[in-house]
Amino acid sequence: MTERAFVDQFSDPSFRGVVRILQQHPELTPLVKTAEMDLEANEHAPDSAFAWPERRLFRIDTPEHAILSRTFIEKQAAVPVSVREQCAKALALFGIEFELEKEAAAEDLEEYLLPEHKRFRVVTKDDVKVAAEAILYHQRQMSTETRARASTNLVKKAVDLDVDEPLPATILKFAGATMCNTRCLSDWLGARSVSTHDPGIAAGYEKLAQDVRALPPLCGDRDELIKVAGVIRELDRAAGLEKYYDRTLLDPLQAVFNTDKVADDLVELAGQPIPMETLLSIDPEVYRDTFGLDLADAFIEGDTIDPENLKVILPTVPYDLQKTLRSQLGQ
Repeated sequence: MTERAFVDQFSDPSFRGVVRILQQHPELTPLVKTAEMDLEANEHAPDSAFAWPERRLFRIDTPEHAILSRTFIEKQAAVPVSVREQCAKALALFGIEFELEKEAAAEDLEEYLLPEHKRFRVVTKDDVKVAAEAILYHQRQMSTETRARASTNLVKKAVDLDVDEPLPATILKFAGATMCNTRCLSDWLGARSVSTHDPGIAAGYEKLAQDVRALPPLCGDRDELIKVAGVIRELDRAAGLEKYYDRTLLDPLQAVFNTDKVADDLVELAGQPIPMETLLSIDPEVYRDTFGLDLADAFIEGDTIDPENLKVILPTVPYDLQKTLRSQLGQ
């Protein structure tokens, strides 16, 4: 894995970071305005002049540089604790005490998928793949809730960073972004019910299995499915089944979001989720004959179906017309 790059006041291109820090914390300007920013002198400074001597980063040999190093360190939460401690010692020796505004720390935490633990930092597109691999590698050390939160935040990061490469299917399942085969889930709930000797818990699994069978065979209602996963988690906890997760038993999220089909790839047609690729393969004339020209032309131009407009328009089509189209698909 590529060694992580860290930035201090001397490795900061054009000193933009210094300028930004002073803009955010003008109270520091009088303290650092006399800092010598001579790159050549920095090259010849002894290792002892740095809080991180192995990398020759974060100068602490003057009050000005100790303050600047402290601000750069606070902006990079992955800096080793020993480096932070060296900087703190230098500030104490110079008799300097100051606190950065809390907003700066909060901004840093947003770079993490698990900000409360400062784990899985994602800033670039490359970080998305690394974070996905890290979540999968450490999944057994994380609770179901933590996996879900980290994976959900990773999916959001991937969208924000416009990442083209799809995330692993398991990450999407942890994030609740895939569809549920409710018939499979119902069977698995039945298997759970016979694994416990407590009649009350067994009845709970059986009741939930009945509720799941009332859902469409392929369900993408994330809010509803998250509730189902929550109930399974409570029943598993009561039954003492959590210790079998990732061994002989799927955890609630993987049990519920149990297909590789991404929910966004399906559109509900008369209560039945239909793959977008199926809807796009329909002859435009079929849409015009079924829905009428005015309605169909809202998402068809010539012989081309616009998938984004189709997603918006289809739910607004009268239910009886949706059923007519669905029957033509043999659904």
